[in-house]
Parts: sequence; structure tokens; C-alpha cells
Amino acid sequence: INNHFIQPKNWLAIVNIFDDFSPNYDCNLRIHPGLVDSWPNLSNIQTLGGPKFVPIRKSLSRNVQRVANNHLEIIVTAGGSDAQGFVGAVATELFKSKEDFKVALVTNQEIESGLDNRFTKVLIGSNFDNILKKADLVFSTASTTSLEFIAHGCVVGVGCAVPNQRAIYKKLGDLGVAMPIGVLHDDKWQLDSEII
Repeated sequence: INNHFIQPKNWLAIVNIFDDFSPNYDCNLRIHPGLVDSWPNLSNIQTLGGPKFVPIRKSLSRNVQRVANNHLEIIVTAGGSDAQGFVGAVATELFKSKEDFKVALVTNQEIESGLDNRFTKVLIGSNFDNILKKADLVFSTASTTSLEFIAHGCVVGVGCAVPNQRAIYKKLGDLGVAMPIGVLHDDKWQLDSEII
């Protein structure tokens, strides 16, 4: 927080997009993009929070024409880098099922090669919205990405990868808008295979 580059004397205004674990940066406005509306103001810094501040892409709309499928279409993503291996862990659980489905594994990590032809690795890019149009079910980490899927009208299962996802993981389950499927504990995913 003491870095010279981010000091108020260098900027006309500073906006801090924060979560529970962010330091108290010297700023003009704080925004929490999540499900919690009420945050304490710090030193007369205006603080805004709640679902209306979640950055949801305009291309994600409930009015998008869904594509009919002959089988269940599933997306598994950690919202980008997947540093904790969420996609591979969920893929391993899905592989145990004999159901007829197609899974798009959206990750930049290596995926176990023993998966069958139901699984396809997909890189994040412009084709993601086309994949989402076909999705019946999405597994995602409990981040703002999961909120995008919920806003799109998808059935969502969420995992908790890092401490700043705990609150949203619990809240989504409590609200009944997503199904909590497991947490990362001591660098190992503890997933509920029955729920998955």
C-alpha cells in the first residue's frame, strides 16, 4: 500500500475494487463486486457493494437463444488461469460417471490425458460465448465468474479455491442459486462426488 505509483498525489482519483482480504488502500472510492451490499466506510471513503457492481459482460444475456442438445453439455472453468487445478479435479470426478454428456474444460493448465472423448479442452477466448449458449450445467470456482453464469441462467456448481471465495461460496449455497461442490484444503480438492 505504500508503493509510490499508487499514491493519491499521482492521480486525479483512485478506485479500489476490493474483497475481504484487500488492504485499505488510500483511495477516493471503494467498490466490492459481490453479494454483500453493506461495507463499512473507511475514513470518509465512499464504499459501494453488492450484486449491481459485479462486472457482467453484456454478451451474457438470458435472452440469448439456447441451443438444443441431444446430451448434457457441461462447462468446467476456474475463470481463467486455474492455478489451483479446479478444472482437472472436477473432470476426474465427472470421468467416473457413465452418463452421456459433453464437457468443455476451460483452462490453460495441462489436463490428465486419460479422459475419454466426452471431454474437450477449450482455451478462453471469443468462442466461449458460443460454448455457453449450449451449456446445461457449469462448474466454476466461487468468483465473479460464477455470478456471470448465474446471471446467464445456468445451473451452477461452485468450488472454493482461495480464502477470498469463502463468503460467496457459502452465500450462493445459502441462497440456493448455486450448489457448493467442495473446497481446496491443504492443496488438495475435497469434492463431493455425489453432488457432482
